[in-house]
Amino acid sequence: AAAEIPICIYWTSPSKAGLDPEKQLTVILKDFDKDGKTRVRLNATEHKKWIDSIAIGRLAFTDPSTSSITLESLRLFSGEKMIPVLAACAVPDNRGIVNLGPEKKSLGITYDTSQVSGAVSAMVEISKPNSWFEHYTGTFRDDSPSEKALTKITLPSLKSTDQKIDLTSLKESGFYQLRIAAIDKEGAMTGYFSDPIVLQVTR
Repeated sequence: AAAEIPICIYWTSPSKAGLDPEKQLTVILKDFDKDGKTRVRLNATEHKKWIDSIAIGRLAFTDPSTSSITLESLRLFSGEKMIPVLAACAVPDNRGIVNLGPEKKSLGITYDTSQVSGAVSAMVEISKPNSWFEHYTGTFRDDSPSEKALTKITLPSLKSTDQKIDLTSLKESGFYQLRIAAIDKEGAMTGYFSDPIVLQVTR
């Protein structure tokens, strides 16, 4: 098998009866085992093209390469039991950013990791200033902790409506991302990270 094989996914949109070339996502098949098989997951909901689609009527898969592949199975699933819920208690501005002045040394958040399979606790990651987790990995759906995080904070509770997050480690003014993940009984991450909260911090 080839080292990497691109697969393009198209779907119908309400305004067009046929498959719309503008409604396209690409996923790369790689890391094949010795039998030439691999499994890949496409997190469609992190793409605006998918979210903007009011309804999905049909899906089509094409392989633009010259490789020959066999699709053995296909599954559609909800991320509800894989992605934690996270929101800031503070009201964001019209850009969706939470502004924190010099006097703000903590941030209240509401979160829920209880729906993630195997979760026994939670873990918060905060990015370095003016850094974005998705720039390192190319996805909002990381399934492992980042080596680029500024700080990590363990939370013993699976959910809270007003959890205070210590921000004293944020020494510089700038933009930061804060996200949360579920942790299993072995201390490993399970599921995906939440969508991040973006902070604009003044120090």
